Amino acid sequence: MRNYTRKKLCALVVFFCTMTVSMAQERTTNETKIVVVIDADNHKVSHLELLNKIQNQTKEELFKKYPKHTFFYGVLRGKFELSKEEVLPKTGATIIVLTGQQLFTEDRFYADKKILTGDWYSLGKTKTQVIKKKKGELFLLAQ
Repeated sequence: MRNYTRKKLCALVVFFCTMTVSMAQERTTNETKIVVVIDADNHKVSHLELLNKIQNQTKEELFKKYPKHTFFYGVLRGKFELSKEEVLPKTGATIIVLTGQQLFTEDRFYADKKILTGDWYSLGKTKTQVIKKKKGELFLLAQ
């Protein structure tokens, strides 16, 4: 009887661990970590890139590729396409720009104070609308 109870308990623990792992995978596949590349001269987003592609480059390589640009962390929820290294969100995708989290903190810059809910905003080749704004985050919906 004791072995039977122990086996049931082990089976239950394995079941819950499997459920936890599968739920965690499901959540992470719905989000893609990105970097928002902003031209420092005109304060416009030049494009979006995958975070893991940016992390594989040194700071010097990145600034050689994108002179006079700043970089912010972001999250993309929804479908997107890749065009070379550029991320192109599909209609209905949500982009969250973490305005308080720059890739390189020595460049304190972001002009989000002028952006209001309902405004249209260009993310490179993608037109978006601001759906929500709160401290440190800007929520955009791809159109």
